[in-house]
Amino acid sequence: MALIAAVLLVPLLPVARRWTAAVAAVAVAVPPLLMSSGYPALGVAPPPRVFAYQTVFGDLAVAYAERPGLFDRGQRELLTGIAPIGTWLRGATCHTVSRVYFDPDFDGREAERRVSEVMDLWRGLLVRAPGVILDARLCRAALAWQVGSTAGEPGGELYRFSLRDPVLPPGWEGTPVAAVMRGRPLSEGLRAAALSALDAAGAHRLEWLLWRGALWCYLCYATAALARRRTGSRAVAAVAAVVCAQQLGVLLTNTAQDFRFMVTPIIIGVLLVPTFLRETRALLSPR
Repeated sequence: MALIAAVLLVPLLPVARRWTAAVAAVAVAVPPLLMSSGYPALGVAPPPRVFAYQTVFGDLAVAYAERPGLFDRGQRELLTGIAPIGTWLRGATCHTVSRVYFDPDFDGREAERRVSEVMDLWRGLLVRAPGVILDARLCRAALAWQVGSTAGEPGGELYRFSLRDPVLPPGWEGTPVAAVMRGRPLSEGLRAAALSALDAAGAHRLEWLLWRGALWCYLCYATAALARRRTGSRAVAAVAAVVCAQQLGVLLTNTAQDFRFMVTPIIIGVLLVPTFLRETRALLSPR
């Protein structure tokens, strides 16, 4: 997303072109450096490769359910070696990868061992049936572009805040770590009020406004367009460029309908409401 933002921002901010490119280079470089050197130095084990390819398994599940004829015998054996066909069919919803990747019958170790074969299969499908893969990706990225709820569709429920205490590994009970990971509200009254507010905000009729970022993306673009029309400055589009990078990033790779992936446009959009109203008023007022 930082890379996409930089590509959009550099031509919009010619005066700050070098600084923008430098900041973007740091933002793009730091995560890989942390993964390759920083975390291992701290003793943090890297995630398995298959974790990074969750969307690939989701694509394969959708493709097999929709067009099983695309898979030959060897490819079907590859799938069944990782999980039973029933698991792939149960997970064949384009809105989330969770139903296949986190299925108890999904063999993560076998998937890790054969991840190169899985990627070859996916690349082949992308060449032979690009529409199937692209449709699955676009559907899974509905959070980024669709204003309305997808809750009525299989796997389309929106993930919000989890208020549950975590399930601790065996032997952790009674340890200092367990105490820190448990909820310890300073005020039971405030906690109850906050929970009531969250419950009310969770109503599906408010989801488009409070939890989905697509509406706020479009408001950002409208605000930038109105401001550009009045001022003639390309710099006013800079904020919209950051939002666009977030939206495009989710369109490119998304695992589920999780509100946190589009929080940035919600915050920026809310902050831009006064500007939007001012620019709209200026457009409608007689000159």
